[in-house]
Amino acid sequence: MLITAFLLLQCSQTNAQSNSPVVVVVADASAVTSLSLQQVQDIFLGYSQFFPDGSPVIAVDQPENSESYIEFYASALDMTPAQVRSHWARMTFTGRARPLRSVTNDAALIELLQQDVRIIGYLARRAVNQHIKVVFEP
Repeated sequence: MLITAFLLLQCSQTNAQSNSPVVVVVADASAVTSLSLQQVQDIFLGYSQFFPDGSPVIAVDQPENSESYIEFYASALDMTPAQVRSHWARMTFTGRARPLRSVTNDAALIELLQQDVRIIGYLARRAVNQHIKVVFEP
């Protein structure tokens, strides 16, 4: 009985992870195939300007009031929009980094991804198509 309960819990956790409403994506032409949680955090918080292979990265945000933004920062970085604003205020004030460029929606991000392999962003899982590659699922 205890083993059955444990297996059910494991399956539900696995399904919850694989059904995350937001995913981190790069261009299909990018050499990057996957990223760890720490790498995603470092890139989206401005601590790293490079992919793990050493190539430059340009992280792109969604609008602060969008569902994707709220879900991404909550699930991948455990931050609220207010905490994200505070973080970027500190990073900007100290000169360590500039706030991320923002796109208006998922379609605008996909368009950017097709133009530049350095771009990384996050979007709704349902927006993923053959021109982009999922590299992290919160």
